[in-house]
Amino acid sequence: ITKIKQEVMQVSEGDKYNVLLDQLHSRKGSILLFVKTKRNADKMVDRLRDDGHSCDCMHGNLRQSKRQRTLIAFRAEKIRILVSTELAARGLDVPSIQHVINYHLPQVPEDFIHRIGRTARAGAEGCAVTFITPNDREMWYGIQKLIDPNIKQEFKPFKKSTRRKKNRS
Repeated sequence: ITKIKQEVMQVSEGDKYNVLLDQLHSRKGSILLFVKTKRNADKMVDRLRDDGHSCDCMHGNLRQSKRQRTLIAFRAEKIRILVSTELAARGLDVPSIQHVINYHLPQVPEDFIHRIGRTARAGAEGCAVTFITPNDREMWYGIQKLIDPNIKQEFKPFKKSTRRKKNRS
């Protein structure tokens, strides 16, 4: 975990996708993007493809052969972004993942550790970005408490997003 640079972004639910697009444009290398459900994964891939991103998804409703093809393409860097549910949080061995983005928080705090552990493998450095909305405060506190049991619960007011609108034509 020491080689993982962790970033937390406080966002409103309405700004979340546009902030994600900003993050994708500002980062280089492969990205593992975690979402909450299979349906979210499918919808996210459709949206990202519409916005010109090379991506695919992995979740439990896909056949094993499809999951394997997607993983092979991701490892070979034929797709830059792999959108996944918790399926990819454990056991996924792709040494070259530069970024993990937690678009949604996991349902269980322990899964957060497994998610961010997909980057910074084999001595490499990596980055984990986590989006937090006002509704995520309680779960985020549970995750922080898992990482540092001595942390005090402080609910600081969320900052309004200062993101400037960009035309993505």
